Amino acid sequence: MVDGTANWMAGIRFPVLLAAMAALLLAMVLTTGCEGTERPPLVLAATRDLEGFGILEAWTGEFAKRSGRRVELVTASDLEVLDMGRHGECDLLITHLDWEEERLERNGFVDMRTEVMRDDFLLVGPPGDPAGAGQAGDVYEALKRIAAGGHVLVARSDGSGVAAALDIMRRRASLSDFPGWKTSAKGGMEGALRQASQEGGYTLCDGSTYRRLAGEVRLEVLLQGGENLVNSYRVMVVTTLAYPDTDREGAEEFVRYLLSGEARRHFGLGDWRPPE
Repeated sequence: MVDGTANWMAGIRFPVLLAAMAALLLAMVLTTGCEGTERPPLVLAATRDLEGFGILEAWTGEFAKRSGRRVELVTASDLEVLDMGRHGECDLLITHLDWEEERLERNGFVDMRTEVMRDDFLLVGPPGDPAGAGQAGDVYEALKRIAAGGHVLVARSDGSGVAAALDIMRRRASLSDFPGWKTSAKGGMEGALRQASQEGGYTLCDGSTYRRLAGEVRLEVLLQGGENLVNSYRVMVVTTLAYPDTDREGAEEFVRYLLSGEARRHFGLGDWRPPE
């Protein structure tokens, strides 16, 4: 009788032991998986006009070291970046397209909109300045002189802040398209500067890009400075009201970093300065 009981007990112990071991293994897998799960990257969308300097890479790299957070950097035209914010495809964004940013903010898609740095828009042109644009009282009169003389003016059409700024200046100068108006189809700011140099024409550009390429193009600075030529870059955070899955905590931490002295050390990679 005892032997029979022992055999019966052995018969149920083995399956129970297997079940217990399986439960333990599952718990170990789940625990390991939770500990090894990496937080999704913080997605920063930024204007393509900041490419080529290394400042975006310096910012994201230093922030990652400070915070332990991985940052996914996406660059595109300003309009495309703002559209990413409108559709919740990033956590924060940096652009220099003032009026479109204001519209996005009014509609509740972004907040914490803050200027992080600025440089100047420059009107540049060929040596000798055949249009006399450099002697004009302001950029609107300069554009009128370029148009009146039939000179080449290279304009970007890529949805960038520079393209939008020139378009507004042209309209405020009451100028429709004129014979010398040419569109730079590709290459961003660098492409427009090289095209203007090759064709002996004029263009509007940001100061940082011009100074980076000054030794490679035959263009001189004709107008700079003044309220109408300020080029300001701003950061915004996508709201959780519009998109609850926004990494609000990480985005706010990145904004605080951008306003810190550590981030400003990297202005030396371009011609930017702190906001006034």
